[in-house]
Amino acid sequence: MRLYIEDTPIDAALTEAVATDSAGGQADSLRVTLADGRLLSQWDIRQGLRMEMTEGGYTTGEMELCDVQTRMGGVTLSAVSLPYASRQEGWNCFENVTLSDLLKIGAKEMGLQGAKLYGVKGDTALRRVVRRGQTWPRFLTHVMTLEGAAIKLSGGYLLAIDYEAFFSGDGAQAILDEESRPSLTRTPKCRYMTVRTGLLTARAEDTAVSGSASKTLTDEQIYSTEQAMRAARGLLMARNMESEIYTREIPLNTGLAAMSRVCVLGSGAGSGRWFVHKCAHDFVKRKTALTLYRNVTSIKI
Repeated sequence: MRLYIEDTPIDAALTEAVATDSAGGQADSLRVTLADGRLLSQWDIRQGLRMEMTEGGYTTGEMELCDVQTRMGGVTLSAVSLPYASRQEGWNCFENVTLSDLLKIGAKEMGLQGAKLYGVKGDTALRRVVRRGQTWPRFLTHVMTLEGAAIKLSGGYLLAIDYEAFFSGDGAQAILDEESRPSLTRTPKCRYMTVRTGLLTARAEDTAVSGSASKTLTDEQIYSTEQAMRAARGLLMARNMESEIYTREIPLNTGLAAMSRVCVLGSGAGSGRWFVHKCAHDFVKRKTALTLYRNVTSIKI
């Protein structure tokens, strides 16, 4: 592995090197600890300093330094994939804007190269949407959740990925054997999700869930029946995906990233189709820690 600061390689022993790749609007991050912090004396250590780590064909991409901590074991540098300005909260109101245009505006405001849509209907028009004291990533995450999609910040681009199209894709980036005691966190799933605002009401159902557990939301910005139906579906899908979380550690595999598909072989509780919500590659311990969400393909309106 090789660490670069402002495009200059740093020849120093690293006691920690963890690169985290996330979906859901979270910035990717890099945390490294140098055993001898004196090697940084040549740098004007400041927020925004450009960092990158590579190994073989893998790269974290360019990141910005956001925190420095000095400790007994050396100096720890933490960097994130988004510029400082994009992590600030703000207010905006958009009217009669398409999803494609809104994503492009967001990408520009976040200092990214552009937006790419995968399965998302970019010409879907939103009558009115308000950013209320949110960062751009958090704002766009919520907008796309209502549309049944996720966002991911990768390679200098804002990616919007439709869950239904994603789940129907062929193949998996990793096939894992089932663990005897999988680390699963489960919360009750909802069978019904109702979105109600003014005279508009829509309800979605997860046909794979038994019982009658339901949730009703009345505070979403909804202006048409079609939008209410998409929102009910998207919100129910998001809730039920997050109700089953599988965490496990595997040998270092930099081929996996957030939104990679994973198939777990077996017949137990941890088997089946999952996708990576977050993964942390530890280049010192040579391990990859995965946070997996269960595929949800049973939502009906």
